[in-house]
Amino acid sequence: FVSFPDPHHPFAPPKPYCDLFRPDQMPKPTIRAGELARMPGYLGEGDDPMKDPYIAMGEQPREQGFLLRTDDISAETLATAIAHTHGMVQMIDDAVGRLLEALAGAGVLDDTYVLFTADHGELLGDHGLLRKGPPPYRQLLQVPLVLCGPGIRAGTRIDALTSHMDLFATIASLLGLPAPATDGIDLKPLVDGQVTAVRDFLFAEYHPRRDACLYNQSVITKDWRFTRYPNEPAWGELFDLSRDPWEHWNLFFESEFSSQAHRLNSILDQGLPPQPLIPNEVLGAY
Repeated sequence: FVSFPDPHHPFAPPKPYCDLFRPDQMPKPTIRAGELARMPGYLGEGDDPMKDPYIAMGEQPREQGFLLRTDDISAETLATAIAHTHGMVQMIDDAVGRLLEALAGAGVLDDTYVLFTADHGELLGDHGLLRKGPPPYRQLLQVPLVLCGPGIRAGTRIDALTSHMDLFATIASLLGLPAPATDGIDLKPLVDGQVTAVRDFLFAEYHPRRDACLYNQSVITKDWRFTRYPNEPAWGELFDLSRDPWEHWNLFFESEFSSQAHRLNSILDQGLPPQPLIPNEVLGAY
């Protein structure tokens, strides 16, 4: 198991990676005017950039995951953060390349499964937001899943709903090992081309650190993403992914889509009922 901290804020890769990409040539963030006004109110608050970036032992954890609004961030600073993120991606790509070269040098690459993934994404200015936080935007939930090894055809691309929960069952299957039943699904038939899909929807859940109102649960299908806030029923999110794949226009409050929201909420009721919250139960303060 090899873990890399980047790409991640504070967007500070070492040389030469901090200079590989020119900020003025970076893609601009995607923002639709008025989109945050249609979202739950906490997104308008963000985190306080004046707070110390680290949290002392015993202090209250930060709720927002260091989520920032970009209103007061200059275009130059944001472009530099984007360029540095591209640099960090290149840095990790180079590091993975060295690992593969080491496996090849040891004569075991052809007999080794290599799996690359990440724990979360980065908003990087999209929606007028930077870094990460409670909202289940696609930029945060959709992460890479790259797999190579014996029997896997190089260059294969798969467009299917998958989850980190599937990794245990998939790895056990690839290695021919028995595995207890879990909520995950073996992706080997998908990788082998025997099927084109393994599930109709995904669940996602955010447990807050301080504010119980931010507890949210999502169900995601090919065409829709619905999010509810069990402790703040006035909030909600509904996106038509077929027309708005990057989730810029919340339809939750539009009556013509209420039946769609009700249908997806029923799926959550059946598969992911709200969980009781335990105050101050966090894995880490940072």
